[in-house]
Amino acid sequence: MILSTTTSVLDAKFGYEKSIEIIAKAGFDAVDLSLCRMREADNEFNSDNYREHAEGLLKIAKENGVFLNQAHAYFPTSFADDEKNEIAFKKVVRGIEIAGIIGAKNIVVHPNQHLYYVEGNNAEILKEMNLEFYKRLLPYCEKYNVKMATENMWRYNTYNKIIIDSTCSRAPEFCEYVDMIDSEYMTACLDLGHCVLVGQKPEEMIRSLGHKRLLALHVHDNNGREDNHVEPCSPFVSVIDWDEVCKALAEIDYQGDFTFEADCFFKNVNVDTVDAACRYLHDIGRGLIKKIESYK
Repeated sequence: MILSTTTSVLDAKFGYEKSIEIIAKAGFDAVDLSLCRMREADNEFNSDNYREHAEGLLKIAKENGVFLNQAHAYFPTSFADDEKNEIAFKKVVRGIEIAGIIGAKNIVVHPNQHLYYVEGNNAEILKEMNLEFYKRLLPYCEKYNVKMATENMWRYNTYNKIIIDSTCSRAPEFCEYVDMIDSEYMTACLDLGHCVLVGQKPEEMIRSLGHKRLLALHVHDNNGREDNHVEPCSPFVSVIDWDEVCKALAEIDYQGDFTFEADCFFKNVNVDTVDAACRYLHDIGRGLIKKIESYK
């Protein structure tokens, strides 16, 4: 199984080029290119030279013995404003093109979720919006030969500041989203940390999605109350039962990659400690992959 991790916080600290080198040096097989910083006006991928920049990153990856297996598109993908929605859509389309340039097989595209999520009301409205949204993106996925992966989300209740359900928080809706697009270019990225934030066991979500739908992961842990995005099996913050997660992935014969999105694990590292931190995350990943294989 391929082991990868996102650039995310690393590219914000050290730049895209250096983050790829750090991840490769730690022993990862592949790199998940985060395009989330397209929110910043001066981000390289917002410039007219975005293709050249993407090609340059592909060259650096090859020189360092890794490949770019996945990408994460710009988000949020929806606003209560038509002009902002169109800007977001164009940034996601550019992300799909960039994923094609770098050879990524998947790009994670957040579903629309700007409306308050109330089951039986806005959930149905959001479903219609997302059906249109993802179908608009399909031609670009086909053009650049990249699968888009929808993701299970959460949001804050704005009144009492607690985490509540959002788009695809529950397995039946998550499965329905993948099935309603009905395309080889649509798949699911299960965010394991998001599961527990809304009271779902990741292993149950894995089994519900099953072999055909689930082709990508965001692997990280949290304290069950905040989206901490820390390393699995953390001695300080960890609520996920990783044995059960590994058993479930083995049961469905999961064929995707094992991709970390433990962004916050790197927030306090500096140039002197980043290599050791990245090796530590790598070793955790190899151990969990070995455990998945042992359960097959």
